[in-house]
Amino acid sequence: AYGTVLHGLYIPIILMLLGFMLRGVSFEFHELSERKAFWGAMFGFGSLLAAVAQGFALGGLLNGVKVVDGVYVGDVWDWLSPFSLIVVLGVVAGYSMLGSTYLIIKTQDDIQAGCYQRGQLLAWIMLAVGAVVTVWTPLQYPQIFARWLTTPNIYFFAVLPALAVLSFVMLLRALKRQDEVAPFAWTMMIFLFSFAGLAATWYPYIVPGSVTIDEAASDTSTLVFMLIGIGMLIPVMITYNVYQYIVFRGKIDPDAEHAY
Repeated sequence: AYGTVLHGLYIPIILMLLGFMLRGVSFEFHELSERKAFWGAMFGFGSLLAAVAQGFALGGLLNGVKVVDGVYVGDVWDWLSPFSLIVVLGVVAGYSMLGSTYLIIKTQDDIQAGCYQRGQLLAWIMLAVGAVVTVWTPLQYPQIFARWLTTPNIYFFAVLPALAVLSFVMLLRALKRQDEVAPFAWTMMIFLFSFAGLAATWYPYIVPGSVTIDEAASDTSTLVFMLIGIGMLIPVMITYNVYQYIVFRGKIDPDAEHAY
């Protein structure tokens, strides 16, 4: 499935990788160079480029990938459409929302106040894009429309959007009350319920409308080998991330050494 989809998403994937590389280079040069403002801007541009590219890739995937007999038959620019532009806006707003709510936890005073203010605007953008995707998907795919609105499926599929909307309401409430940890937690819940809704909508397809999970799966021995390898890495990754959050816990001190 990855190889099939990649033929239609070469451009956004390459742009995403370039954005990641620019982030890494900018981060290192920011520390060593005297032109910190320039490299700070380059870090921001790399972050934006990566988010925009991911939005185009996701939008192109959700809008449909032209696959016939397991072979991509679409155009190199099929990922670029009005729908993918809307998804880009949602992805950028979503990542910005995660960043703003995390900065609320880590900062104080003017920076924190600005994050509270921007967070409300970003939350409304996320809701608007989510509504567009929710309406667009069943209109684009009649089988999804029938699956959503038939009884008793409608009762099950209504749960995840309802939980996402509830999380949105609680997010706005937390921002208004200027809570510090709750906005980040509710933003994570919005992401969780949104992607769970996409997965439930498209199941059993891994490439929307074209390739199912069973069709894309490798043979049993390969899957077992990968499971063992990844299973050994997951505890290491979790431990590393927990450790770095412990090391960098607490508020950022702008007067501390190496703070910019």
